[in-house]
Amino acid sequence: MRDRPSPATACPSCEGLGPRLVSKTHQLWRGFSACLRMARAAARNRAERGAYLRTIGVQMLATFLLGIALGGPIVLVLAELILERGHEVTFTQKGLVIESPTADVRSEPQLETVVLGLIYFAYGVFTLAEAVVIALSREHHDQIGRRSALAQGLEPEDAEMSPRVRLNLRWLHTKWKRKQRAIRLFLIGIPLLLVARFNPFGDSAGKFVYGVLVAGWSFYWMTVFAGAKSKQAWVDDETAPPWFPVRHWEAARTRHRWLRWWLPDLYLWVLRKATHDVRAPCRRVEEAEYALVGLALARVVCGLPFLYLMFRPFFPVAASAIVSPRDGRVSAPLLPEATPASAAYELQRSGNTTPS
Repeated sequence: MRDRPSPATACPSCEGLGPRLVSKTHQLWRGFSACLRMARAAARNRAERGAYLRTIGVQMLATFLLGIALGGPIVLVLAELILERGHEVTFTQKGLVIESPTADVRSEPQLETVVLGLIYFAYGVFTLAEAVVIALSREHHDQIGRRSALAQGLEPEDAEMSPRVRLNLRWLHTKWKRKQRAIRLFLIGIPLLLVARFNPFGDSAGKFVYGVLVAGWSFYWMTVFAGAKSKQAWVDDETAPPWFPVRHWEAARTRHRWLRWWLPDLYLWVLRKATHDVRAPCRRVEEAEYALVGLALARVVCGLPFLYLMFRPFFPVAASAIVSPRDGRVSAPLLPEATPASAAYELQRSGNTTPS
């Protein structure tokens, strides 16, 4: 069972918010700041500082040089088109648009458009370069995360090894399969969310509601996969209950006859089939939703090129610190509140039938 100290003393800045709100706010903050605290601890540790800073520094330099090599020629071509030949270059939702000037009119470059386009272009180029660098040197991140996990008193995600710079095709294949699974899980909810487009308040209101629902749906799966980065989130992969919407739908189906026809049954089967392999990490979100939401927010904030290199080794460690069963070794504010349901579930996982 996941015990934790009284939330009333968790965070002095949360005084006056009430015990439950203090607990949830503190869990959210602890999940958000977990990677930052681990990175700061690695930078302050004399034994770890050299390896961490050297690895991140070399990766940043390689990302910068590769980004310049990839994007430099394109920037030079665009600059010549804009400044010397008078072409109008704009960045739209469809991509890069280059318009040739007429014979009599020579368009002047728009500084705001050029600067904004260069920012978008630099983000894309350096993100691609960073992905290449990570694919080649990820073993160094794995070992940094391993030492951080041991310092936190957690089971490491990776075995001890001498890191090398190499391309692991098996790892690339696994990443590709995970991307495919994430796309499938996102798409299964779109048909249901499309219902929000048809409402009595007009098309603009429908588009707004639909956009909000799609953003929330996307962020939910980001939260699930933030916790799934730790192998501790998969320990009960065979025994975890079905995804919570499936459970509620099945319960509602037994009470309401209008749900018992072929179209809802078909969609329920699709949901059950698509989420069968991710039942365990979805269950972790039910148990520690606020801490994992904070971790997912940190993943979004730290997703910028170069910044991601600094914190990537600690995301699996932070996820493990949130989803692992506790024995008091790691900071308790990362834990969710203990409830009778979660207590029974932990007892079921451990094989016990009665609490000690």
